[in-house]
Amino acid sequence: MSAKTQRHPFTYHMLGIDMSRAFDTINRQRLLEVMDGVVGPDERKLLRLLLERTTLVVRVGQATSESFSNTVGTPQGDGLSPVLFTCYLEAALRDVLSHLPPRPESDRLLPHESRYADDVNYYSTSLDWLRAALPIIAKVLESWSLYVNTQKTEWVTVSSTTENWKTVKQLGSLMATNEDIQRRKQWATIAFKNMYTLWLRREHVSEARRVRLYNAYVLPTLLYNCCTWGSTKAVSDKLDVFHRQQLRSLLGIHYPNRITNIELYRRCQSQPISEEVHRRRMTMLGHVLRLPEDTPPQQAMALYFNPPNTAKPGRPLTTLVTQIQQDCVHRQTPLKRSPHLQSLRQKASDRQVWKAFVKNAQ
Repeated sequence: MSAKTQRHPFTYHMLGIDMSRAFDTINRQRLLEVMDGVVGPDERKLLRLLLERTTLVVRVGQATSESFSNTVGTPQGDGLSPVLFTCYLEAALRDVLSHLPPRPESDRLLPHESRYADDVNYYSTSLDWLRAALPIIAKVLESWSLYVNTQKTEWVTVSSTTENWKTVKQLGSLMATNEDIQRRKQWATIAFKNMYTLWLRREHVSEARRVRLYNAYVLPTLLYNCCTWGSTKAVSDKLDVFHRQQLRSLLGIHYPNRITNIELYRRCQSQPISEEVHRRRMTMLGHVLRLPEDTPPQQAMALYFNPPNTAKPGRPLTTLVTQIQQDCVHRQTPLKRSPHLQSLRQKASDRQVWKAFVKNAQ
């Protein structure tokens, strides 16, 4: 959606809410009622056994309190708790949706909300509508024993004339590509230096093992959420330079010693990091296109390719969508209008066809 604001005269607002101690406050009886419509009788019985007659013990240092019964929240520490919370939150948000006032007509193509764990974002082209919706959201969620943390409420306006949205963090990444890449490079530098003594012990740690450790601990830090990057060639080249500097340091090659880029990639069994970003971006696109068309990612894609399509004068900025369009051009597939997007959806529906499509870069 931010790509739309950079290319077209379009502005939207985001309300980000966070719930306090969400896992610890949910109403268990209501949770069981929600799950009754999801699971079968055997699973319902198991859930009741899991949630009833639970006790807690408080530990301070070496001292522990007497056990006491706990009747709220979902037990944490296993794989089932996040699933139970997600089902409970989904039911609560559907209740919220039924109480909200009608959205403005300008929100027709805009996703209503996005959520991850207990973080929920609401979107609208009208800031007044979001301000009116906040107390309703808080009141309905409170009826579900979920409490909005007003200190963590975020108000963000995304447009080509504002800058504050670029440093807003979503799922661990900044919304603006260049800022996020710079932050990722800083974190990768920290991760690399934390293992610097290991890189120096070349007589004890083989080159192949050092490369494997780098790929396991440093590279994921650098490439976290890289599938959302829409960077210019200049920024991508700088990213490749940064990656090669780390590989040379890993191998112990410093000035005046030299090594060609081809030989460096061969010894490290690697490739330019921009190519990996390119591959992951196209893989992510396939996952998005396979989602139902009423999900926020699909709605955001449709928003970009639907009217109003009045572009701003001048050369368009490089965004995630324009980068994806260039990626598709390299595969001799246009992506300019809604019919092109629908054609890609059909191609992505077959995973094997999409894998071949991703590899078919010219």
